[in-house]
Amino acid sequence: MSDKMRSKSRQTDSRSSSPALQSDPALRRVNSFRTDPICPTFAEIRGNIVPILRPNFLKGSYSSVERYLEVQYSLLREDLVRSLRSGIHEFMHCGQNGRRIPEIRVYGNVSILERSAKSLSTYWAKFDVSQLPPINWMFTKRLIPGSLLCLSANNFRTFCFATVSADRLVEDLANGLIQLELESESLTDEFRHIDHMKTYVMIESEVYYEAYKHNLK
Repeated sequence: MSDKMRSKSRQTDSRSSSPALQSDPALRRVNSFRTDPICPTFAEIRGNIVPILRPNFLKGSYSSVERYLEVQYSLLREDLVRSLRSGIHEFMHCGQNGRRIPEIRVYGNVSILERSAKSLSTYWAKFDVSQLPPINWMFTKRLIPGSLLCLSANNFRTFCFATVSADRLVEDLANGLIQLELESESLTDEFRHIDHMKTYVMIESEVYYEAYKHNLK
C-alpha cells in the first residue's frame, strides 16, 4: 500500500471507534476483502446506507492479521467510492449547469459505437469535445488508461462502470473517441445488449482507479 493511501487511511472519524461497532459481526459483511468485488457496486453508489468504517489503530495492535486487512481494505475502498458517490448524487440532483462538480469530470452526448477488435468487452465510444474546455490531451490527467468511468442513459437510475483502455491515442481523444473496457461485475442486461442509439452521460472519477485496484486485490 502506498504512503499516500496509508495517510488517507489514518484519517478516520473517531466516532467509528465505539466498541459496539468494533464487535458487531455484521460489519464484516459490509466490506469484506475476500468477497467484495473491486469495482464499486450499484448499492455503494445509489444506496442510502452510510458505510460503517472500523478505526485504524494508531497505537496498540490488531487482534489478528485478518482484522488488520479488513480495516485497511474498508478504509481504502471507501476512499475510492466516496468521491464518485458524492459526485454522481450531486449531478443527479442538480445537474452540471456549466459549473464544475468536485472530484468528478462530466462528458455529455456520449454514444457507444462498435465493439473494438481488442476484446468482447471493449467498445469504441464518442463523446462531445465541444462541451469541454480547451484540453492538451498529451499532458492532461483526463481519461488516462485505467481511469474509472460511469455511464448512464437515464440520470444514473441505472449505470455501468468501465475503464479507459490502455490503447489511448491523443489524436482519438482530440476527436472525442475513446476505447472503453466494460467492467463485467457491473453489467446489467441494458449493457450486455447495448443500444447504440442511446445517448449517455459519462462521469470520470478523479480518484485514479488503477492504483486503488492493485492495492485492493
